[in-house]
Amino acid sequence: MLNHKITGSSEKQIIFLHGNSQSLKVWESLTSMGSLKEKHTLITVDLPGHGNSFRSDNPEKDYSLFGLADHFLSFIKQFDSKPYILVGNSLGSNIISEIAPKLKNCSGVLFTGSCVFGKSVSLEEVFLPNPNATTCFTENPTDDMINMLAEDTIYNQSSDTKNLISNEFKNTDTKVRAVLGACIAGQQYSDELLNLEKSGIETAFVFGAEEKICNPHYLDHVNFSKWRSQSVLIENCGHFPHLDQPKALANIISEFAADCFNKISISTSTP
Repeated sequence: MLNHKITGSSEKQIIFLHGNSQSLKVWESLTSMGSLKEKHTLITVDLPGHGNSFRSDNPEKDYSLFGLADHFLSFIKQFDSKPYILVGNSLGSNIISEIAPKLKNCSGVLFTGSCVFGKSVSLEEVFLPNPNATTCFTENPTDDMINMLAEDTIYNQSSDTKNLISNEFKNTDTKVRAVLGACIAGQQYSDELLNLEKSGIETAFVFGAEEKICNPHYLDHVNFSKWRSQSVLIENCGHFPHLDQPKALANIISEFAADCFNKISISTSTP
Protein backbone atom coordinates (compact mmCIF):
# COMPACT_ATOMS: atom_id res chain seq x y z
CA MET A 1 0.00 0.00 0.00
CA LEU A 2 1.27 3.44 -0.91
CA ASN A 3 1.49 6.06 1.80
CA HIS A 4 -1.40 8.49 1.47
CA LYS A 5 -3.58 11.04 3.25
CA ILE A 6 -7.35 11.46 3.02
CA THR A 7 -9.20 14.64 4.00
CA GLY A 8 -13.01 14.85 3.93
CA SER A 9 -15.88 12.45 3.28
CA SER A 10 -17.61 13.83 0.19
CA GLU A 11 -18.78 11.55 -2.61
CA LYS A 12 -16.79 13.81 -4.93
CA GLN A 13 -13.15 12.70 -4.74
CA ILE A 14 -9.99 14.41 -6.02
CA ILE A 15 -6.76 12.40 -6.06
CA PHE A 16 -3.47 14.32 -6.32
CA LEU A 17 -0.26 12.86 -7.77
CA HIS A 18 3.08 14.64 -7.30
CA GLY A 19 6.00 14.84 -9.70
CA ASN A 20 9.47 13.34 -9.90
CA SER A 21 11.39 13.35 -6.58
CA GLN A 22 8.58 15.07 -4.67
CA SER A 23 5.90 13.80 -2.25
CA LEU A 24 2.37 14.37 -1.00
CA LYS A 25 3.72 17.18 1.22
CA VAL A 26 3.90 19.52 -1.77
CA TRP A 27 0.07 19.57 -1.99
CA GLU A 28 -0.56 20.78 1.57
CA SER A 29 -0.95 24.50 0.73
CA LEU A 30 -3.37 23.64 -2.06
CA THR A 31 -5.48 21.09 -0.19
CA SER A 32 -5.93 23.49 2.74
CA MET A 33 -7.92 25.84 0.49
CA GLY A 34 -11.57 26.04 1.49
CA SER A 35 -12.74 26.11 -2.12
CA LEU A 36 -11.50 22.52 -2.45
CA LYS A 37 -11.79 20.84 0.94
CA GLU A 38 -15.32 22.03 1.72
CA LYS A 39 -16.88 20.22 -1.26
CA HIS A 40 -14.54 17.30 -1.95
CA THR A 41 -12.68 14.41 -0.44
CA LEU A 42 -9.01 15.16 -1.09
CA ILE A 43 -6.55 12.27 -1.42
CA THR A 44 -2.78 12.74 -1.71
CA VAL A 45 -0.33 9.89 -2.23
CA ASP A 46 3.40 9.13 -2.30
CA LEU A 47 4.63 7.18 -5.32
CA PRO A 48 6.98 4.21 -4.75
CA GLY A 49 10.44 5.46 -3.80
CA HIS A 50 9.02 8.85 -2.78
CA GLY A 51 7.98 10.35 0.56
CA ASN A 52 7.01 7.61 3.01
CA SER A 53 6.11 4.93 0.46
CA PHE A 54 8.21 1.79 0.07
CA ARG A 55 11.74 1.64 -1.32
CA SER A 56 11.99 -1.06 -3.94
CA ASP A 57 14.29 -4.08 -4.01
CA ASN A 58 13.58 -4.25 -7.75
CA PRO A 59 13.87 -0.61 -8.87
CA GLU A 60 14.08 -1.37 -12.61
CA LYS A 61 10.53 -2.77 -12.37
CA ASP A 62 8.88 -0.62 -9.68
CA TYR A 63 10.42 2.72 -10.65
CA SER A 64 9.99 2.47 -14.41
CA LEU A 65 7.27 4.63 -15.90
CA PHE A 66 5.15 1.53 -16.48
CA GLY A 67 5.89 0.24 -12.96
CA LEU A 68 4.95 3.51 -11.25
CA ALA A 69 1.79 3.62 -13.36
CA ASP A 70 0.81 0.07 -12.33
CA HIS A 71 1.30 0.85 -8.64
CA PHE A 72 -0.76 4.03 -8.93
CA LEU A 73 -3.54 2.20 -10.78
CA SER A 74 -3.68 -0.42 -8.02
CA PHE A 75 -3.90 2.40 -5.46
CA ILE A 76 -6.80 4.09 -7.29
CA LYS A 77 -8.88 0.91 -7.33
CA GLN A 78 -9.73 1.27 -3.64
CA PHE A 79 -11.52 4.53 -4.47
CA ASP A 80 -12.98 3.95 -7.94
CA SER A 81 -16.41 2.72 -6.86
CA LYS A 82 -17.26 6.45 -6.66
CA PRO A 83 -16.55 9.25 -9.17
CA TYR A 84 -13.18 10.95 -8.86
CA ILE A 85 -10.90 13.44 -10.58
CA LEU A 86 -7.14 13.07 -10.92
CA VAL A 87 -4.74 16.00 -10.59
CA GLY A 88 -1.15 15.30 -11.65
CA ASN A 89 1.93 17.50 -11.71
CA SER A 90 4.83 16.93 -14.13
CA LEU A 91 5.74 13.21 -13.95
CA GLY A 92 2.29 12.68 -12.45
CA SER A 93 0.80 13.70 -15.80
CA ASN A 94 2.78 10.94 -17.55
CA ILE A 95 1.74 8.28 -15.04
CA ILE A 96 -1.94 9.19 -15.27
CA SER A 97 -1.76 9.26 -19.08
CA GLU A 98 -0.16 5.81 -19.15
CA ILE A 99 -3.20 4.30 -17.37
CA ALA A 100 -5.94 6.56 -18.77
CA PRO A 101 -7.72 3.84 -20.84
CA LYS A 102 -7.86 1.59 -17.75
CA LEU A 103 -9.45 4.10 -15.39
CA LYS A 104 -12.90 3.32 -13.99
CA ASN A 105 -15.30 6.09 -12.90
CA CYS A 106 -12.74 8.82 -13.60
CA SER A 107 -14.64 12.04 -14.29
CA GLY A 108 -11.67 14.12 -15.40
CA VAL A 109 -7.93 14.66 -15.26
CA LEU A 110 -6.15 17.97 -14.72
CA PHE A 111 -2.43 18.34 -15.35
CA THR A 112 -0.04 21.04 -14.15
CA GLY A 113 3.42 21.37 -15.64
CA SER A 114 2.42 18.64 -18.07
CA CYS A 115 5.08 16.74 -20.03
CA VAL A 116 2.77 14.20 -21.69
CA PHE A 117 4.44 12.44 -24.62
CA GLY A 118 2.97 11.36 -27.94
CA LYS A 119 3.73 10.78 -31.60
CA SER A 120 2.29 14.19 -32.40
CA VAL A 121 4.90 15.99 -30.24
CA SER A 122 8.63 15.46 -29.85
CA LEU A 123 10.53 15.61 -26.56
CA GLU A 124 12.24 18.74 -27.89
CA GLU A 125 8.82 20.38 -28.15
CA VAL A 126 7.74 19.27 -24.67
CA PHE A 127 10.83 20.37 -22.73
CA LEU A 128 12.47 23.78 -22.77
CA PRO A 129 16.27 23.78 -23.34
CA ASN A 130 17.13 24.04 -19.64
CA PRO A 131 20.31 22.19 -18.55
CA ASN A 132 19.08 22.05 -14.95
CA ALA A 133 16.24 19.73 -16.00
CA THR A 134 18.77 16.88 -16.31
CA THR A 135 18.99 16.89 -12.51
CA CYS A 136 15.58 15.18 -12.51
CA PHE A 137 17.23 12.13 -14.06
CA THR A 138 20.57 12.24 -12.21
CA GLU A 139 20.94 9.52 -9.58
CA ASN A 140 23.13 11.46 -7.16
CA PRO A 141 23.09 15.17 -8.00
CA THR A 142 25.06 17.64 -5.92
CA ASP A 143 23.36 20.05 -3.52
CA ASP A 144 24.12 22.88 -5.94
CA MET A 145 22.38 21.02 -8.78
CA ILE A 146 19.32 20.42 -6.60
CA ASN A 147 19.22 24.06 -5.49
CA MET A 148 19.47 25.34 -9.08
CA LEU A 149 16.64 23.03 -10.12
CA ALA A 150 14.52 24.26 -7.20
CA GLU A 151 15.10 27.84 -8.29
CA ASP A 152 14.03 27.00 -11.85
CA THR A 153 10.84 25.17 -10.85
CA ILE A 154 9.32 27.89 -8.68
CA TYR A 155 8.60 31.55 -9.33
CA ASN A 156 8.00 32.78 -5.79
CA GLN A 157 11.47 32.30 -4.31
CA SER A 158 10.62 31.82 -0.63
CA SER A 159 13.15 29.89 1.44
CA ASP A 160 10.40 27.60 2.81
CA THR A 161 9.30 26.56 -0.66
CA LYS A 162 12.83 25.99 -1.93
CA ASN A 163 13.65 23.96 1.19
CA LEU A 164 10.52 21.84 0.71
CA ILE A 165 11.41 21.02 -2.89
CA SER A 166 15.06 20.32 -2.06
CA ASN A 167 14.29 18.18 1.00
CA GLU A 168 11.75 16.01 -0.81
CA PHE A 169 14.19 15.63 -3.70
CA LYS A 170 16.88 14.39 -1.31
CA ASN A 171 14.42 12.10 0.49
CA THR A 172 13.57 10.27 -2.75
CA ASP A 173 15.23 6.93 -3.51
CA THR A 174 18.10 7.87 -5.83
CA LYS A 175 17.32 4.87 -8.06
CA VAL A 176 14.04 6.53 -9.09
CA ARG A 177 15.82 9.17 -11.16
CA ALA A 178 18.29 6.71 -12.67
CA VAL A 179 15.53 4.34 -13.79
CA LEU A 180 13.30 7.12 -15.16
CA GLY A 181 16.22 8.57 -17.10
CA ALA A 182 16.87 5.15 -18.66
CA CYS A 183 13.17 4.81 -19.54
CA ILE A 184 13.12 8.10 -21.42
CA ALA A 185 16.41 7.38 -23.17
CA GLY A 186 15.07 3.95 -24.20
CA GLN A 187 11.65 5.35 -25.22
CA GLN A 188 9.94 3.05 -22.73
CA TYR A 189 6.63 4.86 -22.66
CA SER A 190 3.32 4.83 -24.51
CA ASP A 191 1.76 7.34 -26.85
CA GLU A 192 0.26 9.08 -23.83
CA LEU A 193 -1.74 11.67 -25.78
CA LEU A 194 -3.35 8.82 -27.71
CA ASN A 195 -4.13 7.06 -24.41
CA LEU A 196 -5.95 10.17 -23.20
CA GLU A 197 -7.82 10.48 -26.47
CA LYS A 198 -8.93 6.84 -26.34
CA SER A 199 -10.10 7.20 -22.74
CA GLY A 200 -12.52 10.00 -23.63
CA ILE A 201 -11.88 11.56 -20.21
CA GLU A 202 -12.22 15.34 -19.91
CA THR A 203 -8.65 16.71 -19.74
CA ALA A 204 -7.41 20.08 -18.53
CA PHE A 205 -3.88 21.44 -18.96
CA VAL A 206 -2.61 24.16 -16.61
CA PHE A 207 0.81 25.82 -16.87
CA GLY A 208 2.66 28.56 -15.06
CA ALA A 209 3.25 31.49 -17.39
CA GLU A 210 6.86 31.63 -16.11
CA GLU A 211 7.47 27.90 -16.60
CA LYS A 212 11.18 27.05 -17.16
CA ILE A 213 11.07 23.24 -17.46
CA CYS A 214 8.21 22.37 -19.81
CA ASN A 215 7.02 24.41 -22.77
CA PRO A 216 3.58 25.78 -21.76
CA HIS A 217 2.65 26.09 -25.44
CA TYR A 218 3.70 22.66 -26.72
CA LEU A 219 0.09 21.51 -26.99
CA ASP A 220 -1.16 24.60 -28.81
CA HIS A 221 -0.78 23.03 -32.26
CA VAL A 222 -1.91 19.52 -31.25
CA ASN A 223 -5.33 18.37 -32.41
CA PHE A 224 -6.50 17.28 -28.97
CA SER A 225 -9.71 18.14 -27.13
CA LYS A 226 -8.85 20.26 -24.08
CA TRP A 227 -11.08 21.57 -21.31
CA ARG A 228 -12.27 25.00 -22.41
CA SER A 229 -10.44 24.39 -25.72
CA GLN A 230 -7.04 25.65 -24.57
CA SER A 231 -4.31 25.32 -21.99
CA VAL A 232 -4.80 27.53 -18.93
CA LEU A 233 -1.94 29.85 -17.93
CA ILE A 234 -1.42 31.16 -14.39
CA GLU A 235 0.59 34.37 -14.09
CA ASN A 236 3.52 34.73 -11.68
CA CYS A 237 3.87 30.98 -11.60
CA GLY A 238 6.43 28.33 -12.56
CA HIS A 239 6.49 24.54 -12.81
CA PHE A 240 4.73 24.05 -9.46
CA PRO A 241 1.46 26.06 -9.50
CA HIS A 242 0.40 24.32 -6.28
CA LEU A 243 3.33 26.03 -4.53
CA ASP A 244 3.48 29.34 -6.42
CA GLN A 245 -0.23 30.10 -6.76
CA PRO A 246 -2.24 27.60 -4.66
CA LYS A 247 -5.32 29.84 -4.43
CA ALA A 248 -5.48 30.41 -8.19
CA LEU A 249 -4.97 26.70 -8.88
CA ALA A 250 -7.56 25.72 -6.27
CA ASN A 251 -10.12 27.92 -8.03
CA ILE A 252 -9.31 26.34 -11.41
CA ILE A 253 -9.57 22.82 -9.99
CA SER A 254 -12.87 23.68 -8.31
CA GLU A 255 -14.30 24.96 -11.60
CA PHE A 256 -13.00 21.92 -13.47
CA ALA A 257 -14.41 19.55 -10.83
CA ALA A 258 -17.80 21.27 -10.94
CA ASP A 259 -17.94 20.87 -14.73
CA CYS A 260 -16.93 17.20 -14.58
CA PHE A 261 -19.14 16.15 -11.68
CA ASN A 262 -22.11 18.09 -13.09
CA LYS A 263 -21.85 16.06 -16.30
CA ILE A 264 -22.24 12.91 -14.21
CA SER A 265 -25.31 14.31 -12.46
CA ILE A 266 -26.89 15.24 -15.78
CA SER A 267 -26.15 11.86 -17.38
CA THR A 268 -27.51 9.89 -14.41
CA SER A 269 -30.68 11.99 -14.18
CA THR A 270 -31.51 11.77 -17.89
CA PRO A 271 -34.14 9.07 -18.53
